[in-house]
Amino acid sequence: MQSTDTTAIIIGAGITGIGAAYYLRDSSIPYVVLEANSDVGGVWHTQRWHGARCDSDFIKYSFSFRPYLSPHCLQDRAEIQRYLRSVAEEFTILDHVRFNTLVKAASFNSRTQRWVVETNHGTFTAQFLINGNGYFSRPHVPTFTDRDKFGGEVIHTFDLDAQRTFEGKDVVLVGSGSTAVCAGPQLAKVSKSMTMLQRSPSYI
Repeated sequence: MQSTDTTAIIIGAGITGIGAAYYLRDSSIPYVVLEANSDVGGVWHTQRWHGARCDSDFIKYSFSFRPYLSPHCLQDRAEIQRYLRSVAEEFTILDHVRFNTLVKAASFNSRTQRWVVETNHGTFTAQFLINGNGYFSRPHVPTFTDRDKFGGEVIHTFDLDAQRTFEGKDVVLVGSGSTAVCAGPQLAKVSKSMTMLQRSPSYI
């Protein structure tokens, strides 16, 4: 496998990675972005559950160097990814992204004063390492007592695609956070019934 050396390595091509890449580019600092998926956007590329959207004014999450302007404060997943990809294209960030490149390990070599990043496509080394992989890249799947005895199907929203329907089936949505608030109304449209289980009342 090949070995690539640069000044800065960015892990992840989501909002953090794209933002970091812009400022490195603006400062004429050589860099490479390592992205495990096939496109930019991070969570806005991978999370495709029913009703996926940003649960607050998206302009607060957009870049100051390229603000997202819209008469609508809430944006859905597809629109957010479209915006992020347009930014990556406009500022030639895509040219620096290595797609389908999964980081397996990263360590700092004190002798060479370089970061060493191992991936499925070889080794990358750099003086600086920026970790922008986010905390939604891997889901937390809770364990339930007697789950193996449950006659239905247990699905995490991480693995749920909005194209799927649950015709003739009863759906139970565990939780009442922002994901549930966005997904619930849409799941109700494609199922026989939809029940939300709430542990602790919040603003709902």
